Amino acid sequence: MARLGNYAEAIRHLVSIVSEPEGALTYPTNRVLALEFLGPLYEQVGETEKAIRAYAQFADAWRDADPELQPRVEAAVARVSALRGPGR
Repeated sequence: MARLGNYAEAIRHLVSIVSEPEGALTYPTNRVLALEFLGPLYEQVGETEKAIRAYAQFADAWRDADPELQPRVEAAVARVSALRGPGR
């Protein structure tokens, strides 16, 4: 969806994954990955505060993840800092 430029539809789909109660079709990993994808999509549509929240939630969820995943966490933290601007 996002590759086709349909950002709103992609965002709706990912938000549904994040907000779906955990169950047979929704695993915690799905939620975390949805948050990772939501950050850039929110940026693309100019929703800076939502992007910051998505990146921060992703980073918080995986802060203790395996070392090979830490570059993704660091990238999310860096995006939060960049979007907040200097001194924030």
